[in-house]
Amino acid sequence: APGTLLNKVYKKLAGSENRPDVIVSRVIAGDYAYLGPRIGLLGSMTSHFSKTGKCGLQLGTESAFSITMSFVFGKKFPLKTQIVRLRESGIAEKLLQDAMTRNVTVCEKPGARVMSETKLRALGVKDFFAVFAIFLGGIIASGLIFVMEVILHSTSRQTVNKTPDDSG
Repeated sequence: APGTLLNKVYKKLAGSENRPDVIVSRVIAGDYAYLGPRIGLLGSMTSHFSKTGKCGLQLGTESAFSITMSFVFGKKFPLKTQIVRLRESGIAEKLLQDAMTRNVTVCEKPGARVMSETKLRALGVKDFFAVFAIFLGGIIASGLIFVMEVILHSTSRQTVNKTPDDSG
């Protein structure tokens, strides 16, 4: 429908691809952005993380459109009641989620791509220069204010102690 998010995205469509490895490599290279079902994206992220050990992809925090998972089977399918039970209890969704995210949970957190690709290191003195500068600035400012108070107090005391001569 005109005016919808999906229509706006479709107008800017750069192409289509159905091979997940090509999609992932082009998204990581910055050639494309990819919109698709979350569970499929998690599957691609899992595969990429298994191969490289890096997140490489980042999930958006909002969904652009919703896609539901469906089960299709005939009326007399022997496992119909078991499948309905699995679906209604949430076990099917949980199993699918676990299968797709078995090693990529760290990549689902906001900023995980940046955090996973930067090396952790011990903090050094250079990391605290800004903190020390602020601390030193506070000490200097408080020292100046103290000196000003002492000077102002002593001058105000001298003016109060001075009284005009009463010789008269």
